Amino acid sequence: MKEKRYRPGIAVIDGKIYVLGGEEGWDGYHDSIECYDVDNDSWEIMSHLPSARSWLGCVPLQVARM
Repeated sequence: MKEKRYRPGIAVIDGKIYVLGGEEGWDGYHDSIECYDVDNDSWEIMSHLPSARSWLGCVPLQVARM
């Protein structure tokens, strides 16, 4: 990972691992969303949450397009 963290939200979508938010220390919170690409063995920061959070619950959803 680009940023060390604990208590993040985690979801697996299309074989990639997404890690959202989390904590670093007593009052250091993250707003970043990182993605681990298993095939390339690499991490990339994909986006940011509206605010820093930890202890997230994550659920991957597939929404049908009409």
